[in-house]
Amino acid sequence: MPLERYDSREAFATHRETPHFKELVLGQIVPRLEARGVEQLEAAG
Repeated sequence: MPLERYDSREAFATHRETPHFKELVLGQIVPRLEARGVEQLEAAG
């Protein structure tokens, strides 16, 4: 299970628009997954 951390929801949204994310994650990784889920959590403190 990949786990990534971003400074803000905006940073996460920006990352999802990059060519790297679209080509690698959406183009290669996601099609191979049996299931996919995204959880957004707030850091404590």
